[in-house]
Amino acid sequence: MIGATLAAWRGRKTSPVYRFLPNLEEPAWKNLKVGDITEVWERLESWQALVATAVSKQRPADILLLADETPNRFLELEAIQTAVQALLKLDSVKFALAIIERGLALDPDNLWLQQQYGIALGRAGRFHDARARLSELAERHRTGETLSLLGLTYKDHWLRLWSKAGTPPAARRQKATAAAAFLEMAIDAYAKGFRASPYDSYPGINTLTLGRLWENLTGRTSRVDLDLITQGVRWTVDCILQRCNADLRHDYWAFATRGELRLVADGDGGGALEDFAAAAAQGVVDSNRAALQSTRQQLDILLDLNFRAELVQPARALIAEAETQLSVLQGARLERPKRIVLFSGHMIDNPKERGEGEGKKPARFPATKVAAAAAAIAAHLDSIKAGPGDLALCGGACGGDLLFAEACLQRGMALEMRLPQRIPQFLHDSVTFADSDQSWVQRFDAAMHNPQTTLLIMPDEIGPTPEGERGKMYDRNNRWQLYSALSLDLDTLKFITLLDRQSIEKPGGAQHMIRRIREYTGREPLVIDPTAL
Repeated sequence: MIGATLAAWRGRKTSPVYRFLPNLEEPAWKNLKVGDITEVWERLESWQALVATAVSKQRPADILLLADETPNRFLELEAIQTAVQALLKLDSVKFALAIIERGLALDPDNLWLQQQYGIALGRAGRFHDARARLSELAERHRTGETLSLLGLTYKDHWLRLWSKAGTPPAARRQKATAAAAFLEMAIDAYAKGFRASPYDSYPGINTLTLGRLWENLTGRTSRVDLDLITQGVRWTVDCILQRCNADLRHDYWAFATRGELRLVADGDGGGALEDFAAAAAQGVVDSNRAALQSTRQQLDILLDLNFRAELVQPARALIAEAETQLSVLQGARLERPKRIVLFSGHMIDNPKERGEGEGKKPARFPATKVAAAAAAIAAHLDSIKAGPGDLALCGGACGGDLLFAEACLQRGMALEMRLPQRIPQFLHDSVTFADSDQSWVQRFDAAMHNPQTTLLIMPDEIGPTPEGERGKMYDRNNRWQLYSALSLDLDTLKFITLLDRQSIEKPGGAQHMIRRIREYTGREPLVIDPTAL
């Protein structure tokens, strides 16, 4: 009964306890950190630490995989919220939407998830959907955050009407002024949000900046008392900074907001640059790419419309440089790969288990087929014109993985090789079992040490496989590779597999990987059947 109670979720009274006591409310699990519950929280906090590490390494795929492994049922929503925040922080919007939808399936009335859904829809370019959802939400919840998000959708609508690349500066101002009614709607929503939550500087600074910009474009005075808003924002951000100073911590948005305040309201270029420099440094320390991007985009608006350009330009340069620094520190690619190629395939047959002889399974990929398989893989890579600037993803097992890795490296491609185990155990289980002349381990070492290769070991990067089951370990590694490929670009993604079409599907196997590829992408891989070679 206790287990069933913990497994039940709010709004779904499936536990026997809830049937006997229909008015019983779910406990505030976040406030229970006593007895056995402490252990549950410790597991959640360890999981959250892995998510934080994935953010610092700029790896949305790691977060998506960890989101499949929330550490316990009754804190699942807490874990989902952590994953959503992390994915939005990395600007991985499509994955964030998928996780938000999972959370809303658990708790459809969750206000925070509904708000994040509106944000994510807007950032995905689905502006009409975002505005419809947030407008309906603002009618039911007149909170500062919800009203601010509604303001954001009007702002995005206004931007879409004038900010197309290549538009001459004079035409941009003309189009922005013609669409100023939408800007005024955004200002009104932000102002209402600031009145509802005067302790939150976000709606206040947006009211002020957009209000002064509206006045600059139209030559009229805003109906919102911007002088009063200025006083309010100044008081709020000063309080936040004083509290941060007392707590010996730094707040990116407090620095960025005060910098914007000094730039827009005070015309204090020196003070603004000081604050933007502090914000830029904190954004790098926090690995907060989304915050840096948001600030740069706000400054871009002012620059594009020639609003205090002499003050805005150096501030924007500071933020843009911080984005570059963050990419360098995280080892992130400054340019996206032209093409991504994902591989999954059989290992070389273990001669003790497959081939001729009593009690053995039929041969699937014997050593005699290695040369033909290598040629087929090379031909498929050539058919899609794979080469320098492209990225390959695979495992490191003897057979298909290493043949694919060699072919990609020969073509100048970057290679990410993901292993489900640490090297000694992986070599034992997946490389040396059929390697009497040590040729496969030599090929493994050559691929691993190639300067074009990045080696990623699953337990070191995202923790051990839950429950430690062998099949789950290999399936987890497959999902890790697939999510990594999908996080880059589905449009340029290609799949190659070395697969006996008659093989039985099992978790972690090539056949299972193909099913996941079909499930997640709707696409078919290029299949090389070793039995037909």
